[in-house]
Amino acid sequence: KLYTEELDKSWEILDQEATALKSRNSSINEEIRKEPPKGRKPLEKCSDLKELNETGMCGNSSRRWSFYAMHLTNMVTYDRVWVVLRRGLTMDTKVILNMLGKNNNAIRHCNYCSNKSHEEIKDELCNFKLNVSQLNAIASCISASNCCHRSSVGLVWGPPGTGKTTTLAVTLHMLLMKKQRILACAPTNMAVLQVASRLIGLIEDFSLSHHYSFGDIILYGNKDRLHIGKELSKIYLDDRVKKLLRCFNREVGWKHCVDSVLKFLKHCTSRYKLSLDIQASSDECSPTFKKYFTSNFSSLAKELVACIDTFFNHLPADTLGKNFDKMMFVKSLVHKVQQLFCADDLSDDDLFTIFKPSDELSDPSIGHHDLTDDATEDLPDHDISLDNPSEINSICIKTLMDLSKMRFPCEENESSVRDLCLKQAKLIFCTASGSFELFRLQGVMPISILVVDEAAQLKESESLVPLLLPGIEHVLLIGDENQLSSLVKSKIAKDADFGRSLYERLCTMGYTKHLLEVQYRMHPCINKFPNANFYGNRILDGPSVKQKDYTKNYLSGSIYGAYSFIHIENDMEMLDDLGQSLKNMVEVAVAANIIERLAKECWEKRQRTSVGVISPYTAQVIAMQERIGRKFEKHEFLSVTVKSIDGFQGGEEDIILISTVRSNKDGKVGFLSDAGRINVALTRAKHCLWILGNGVTLLASNSVWAELVNDSKKRGCFFDALKDKHLAETMRLAIKV
Repeated sequence: KLYTEELDKSWEILDQEATALKSRNSSINEEIRKEPPKGRKPLEKCSDLKELNETGMCGNSSRRWSFYAMHLTNMVTYDRVWVVLRRGLTMDTKVILNMLGKNNNAIRHCNYCSNKSHEEIKDELCNFKLNVSQLNAIASCISASNCCHRSSVGLVWGPPGTGKTTTLAVTLHMLLMKKQRILACAPTNMAVLQVASRLIGLIEDFSLSHHYSFGDIILYGNKDRLHIGKELSKIYLDDRVKKLLRCFNREVGWKHCVDSVLKFLKHCTSRYKLSLDIQASSDECSPTFKKYFTSNFSSLAKELVACIDTFFNHLPADTLGKNFDKMMFVKSLVHKVQQLFCADDLSDDDLFTIFKPSDELSDPSIGHHDLTDDATEDLPDHDISLDNPSEINSICIKTLMDLSKMRFPCEENESSVRDLCLKQAKLIFCTASGSFELFRLQGVMPISILVVDEAAQLKESESLVPLLLPGIEHVLLIGDENQLSSLVKSKIAKDADFGRSLYERLCTMGYTKHLLEVQYRMHPCINKFPNANFYGNRILDGPSVKQKDYTKNYLSGSIYGAYSFIHIENDMEMLDDLGQSLKNMVEVAVAANIIERLAKECWEKRQRTSVGVISPYTAQVIAMQERIGRKFEKHEFLSVTVKSIDGFQGGEEDIILISTVRSNKDGKVGFLSDAGRINVALTRAKHCLWILGNGVTLLASNSVWAELVNDSKKRGCFFDALKDKHLAETMRLAIKV
């Protein structure tokens, strides 16, 4: 009751905000009509908004009125949350009762399940080279999900660089080998892609495809936002549906391929004789029967095998049941036919004998192997060892005849194939909001395990969308409350905790978190400050980052070491043209100078390096993209990524430059002081982290930035940009402009 009352209160606040926004928008439109903003054309002549012209009906019929539509925000996610919230008021789910402490027995050991011990589960993970904290987190999750009598809720705390995504990918691999269905969600498309990509890489690196096929895994969502590459295309739903539709097509798909091979094997001799008669009348050179058979059968077999591979790679393993085994058996048979019938010691006469028409072949009951559904267990091994061409041909024809009668469990249209894939998949990747689509699927095995990545960034109300899917019994939340939280622009909604995550709520309720305590990303000098200030020095440096070769010298001088604060004293902090965001062109110039020298060094040393340029302010990001990003888009050895701090969560680069922008006498840093943003910004670099900022302003801010500046001075990592001749000249020119 308390839970739903709080959410109702949040929605009440949202309604108030929406009303206020509409009123404010009306006022703005009135002002624009009276007097257009400086530098903008009058509204009736403005072309940057969508213009809809209608003929006026009052007075002069020739008068034209102009209407303008402006997109404010996308309400799809909030609409879905609202629908699910109302549905949730009438539900009494076991897992939510467990979360709220209403079912205390849910967290006790189950006496009915003979589950494997943590040590047994850890032994199964020995090939993945995981550390102790990762093993403990995975073992705990697998052990809890093995129980079918009690629900479970698990939390994994994944600080930056501690292998959170790898831990999650291995966990999903282990869960995939169970009979339960799994839903893997995240707040953003980028986070979903990272986990899906890591799992695919894991499957290929460790040859795990024999445990399950890619057809058991599905990723769906907006293709324009997901940016699907070649690897992810293997599991992306839209691409999968297109490939399957071709195979389901009666004219060119599976039925056509099977019938073509079957008819050719049964009638190849008569077809050959007919081709001889045609060629004799045209005075063309006639091929031998062996050559005729080889060329024609190869092209038909290629199409059939391609269709089988599409089914194997894109249909969940349980979709066609025993027919999958028959398909793989046919694939082996076709390969064996090509191998035997193309042998040098097989003459045309031998082939004529093998393919002698026989009425017996039309009777499926005659032969060495009964291939009905009830007798699939008697199929020979896919690695056919028979060497008798006649016997191989007979078995192949009978198997194809059996498969030609096979019916697919869906209709030949996009919607039906899409639903089939979603209903049968064992693991589904999507955003938390996107999981709303799964509510409409009826009559399927329910999803019992929910895994949420970046859970600390997902609004509690939004997490209800996947959480209230029928059948959810086990929940695993992976995140870090010390990084970015969900974005809430409204102060009223923020004060009402609308942006709070379920992960954060459970932490305050005293839930135990499995801490991943070894980081493998940052040079120890980079990790030192965030580790002390955000994690109480609980994070250990992995052996790889402590090796000598992890220290990189990209530019000469101590100012460009693994970690440094580069003090840039100026008063060039300014608002952009719209008066909404801040920028600092001196810091832009300094960053550009450093990048240009890096590009030159990397070119001379033939050293491939990735650089990330980060700033918390949109105007600064835009300024640096115009000055830096576009210039190095096609550089052979230096890749440069310019993004906001929010856009860099989950990312990493060899070198990170942070532009703090703020430079004033009052120590004002605004939302730059947000601890989560600072933590994300400081933990993206692998080898070098260089922070550009006004040390005096940040010291006076009474925020974490003041502690950072003091720390850099104590460690001898504080440098004055004016003492570097390259930077000093750059600053002088920038200020002069």
